[in-house]
Amino acid sequence: MPSLVSDLILHTNQIDLTRQERWYLDFFRRSTAFQCSGYFDDDFWLRLVHQVTEAEPAVRHAAIALSALHCNFERTSTGQGAVDSRLPLQQCVKAISSLRQQLAGGGLPSRVNMEITLVTCVLFVSFMFLQGDTHSACCHLRGGLKLLKEWKGTDLSGYSTTGAVLMKVFARLQLQWSTFADDVFIETENDRFDVPYMEINDLSLEEPTDNLEKAGNLLVSLGRLVLAPRPSGVTPPGYCTVLDSKRMAILNKLQRWTTELDTSITSRGSALLLRDNTVLTVLKLWSEIIYIMAATENRLGGSETRFDAFHINFGRAVALAKILLLATPDQSVIPTFSIGMGIIPPLFFCAFKCRDWYIRREALQLLRSCQRQEGLWTTPGAVLVLERIVEIESKELMPGDLVPESRRIDSIHVNILPDDNKIGLWYRRPGMRLHNGRVDATSGVWEKALLDYQVG
Repeated sequence: MPSLVSDLILHTNQIDLTRQERWYLDFFRRSTAFQCSGYFDDDFWLRLVHQVTEAEPAVRHAAIALSALHCNFERTSTGQGAVDSRLPLQQCVKAISSLRQQLAGGGLPSRVNMEITLVTCVLFVSFMFLQGDTHSACCHLRGGLKLLKEWKGTDLSGYSTTGAVLMKVFARLQLQWSTFADDVFIETENDRFDVPYMEINDLSLEEPTDNLEKAGNLLVSLGRLVLAPRPSGVTPPGYCTVLDSKRMAILNKLQRWTTELDTSITSRGSALLLRDNTVLTVLKLWSEIIYIMAATENRLGGSETRFDAFHINFGRAVALAKILLLATPDQSVIPTFSIGMGIIPPLFFCAFKCRDWYIRREALQLLRSCQRQEGLWTTPGAVLVLERIVEIESKELMPGDLVPESRRIDSIHVNILPDDNKIGLWYRRPGMRLHNGRVDATSGVWEKALLDYQVG
């Protein structure tokens, strides 16, 4: 806790805060924001959010709420200190109240109010992700993306620096949401239109990838592209998505972007710093997974065996994750409490879709070896779900045996129930009926399991 002297020397923007709130705000600035930035030097977390907290009570309290969640995570992970489950929610309520007062006051131009609301929205969505509240996260993200579109329309001077930062952070939030959402569970066409989605307008496959920032932007765009929900029902003749129309160009880009980057680095006569090497490893990991997703979507009529031909890609992805997770403490710059592109979703995908006995189990073991949270994803939760999936698919099989198509789970839906210390898992093994040369996924039967999920 801060000393008596530090209590007396306060910024004017902290006068309305309690001593406890000031401590958590300071912790946010020193640690939480850096952690939330993840592997990347994200200007939202490292610059913009700090600037706005200086002036806006709503953003201050939202930041304190995130900081309190972060402290609870660290205390649970280390077993040291008492967890305060009430403080994060209390601060969220204060943030909402402050934002309402700000908007009702009418003292600031509409565009400024929009910016404050968007920054607060990013913090709220991040908070809901880290709480495991998928429904609230979806609602806040959908509202934020709608407001972001309106706000862009008010920028008459062109694309501002703040605009670029907000666009980037919302794109990463939408990618985080897409890794967890299963559009199979979007029941109606109206619900499908309400899925949080942000148009991809910055995808350039021809431009050389000559720095890490371009590489990161490329993979975020491609990740959002391969995870975008496809329209349900019958599509009009000739209909195709961006992924359909540019599939080969996308696959080629995924195979050559690292070479383009290496060439650029060599030509400049420079070398990557340790942190940059870590970022590059993370991007390579995601690149392998995105490549598999893009290449398998229409392969073998939708059969789960379509993934079997990509065991080399799965193996490379697991090897890259191993490099990141087994880094020695003095070398490691891996965040343990973050938002955005991390290690858990790629490893989960490997353990879910790769039926190679050894690769699958190595991915699962890597997840068991660490205690991390990346938005909606936690390592204990991922391990719990994967252990049940592997148990179902591998029952009575020996190492090296091929998992039969009839036993493979093609889709899952996870519902986190933190108040009940449970995870609801729905899983489906596809029926073997064919329709127009493709496996008719709708002929499969959904089954449900309730898993004990006690964190800490």
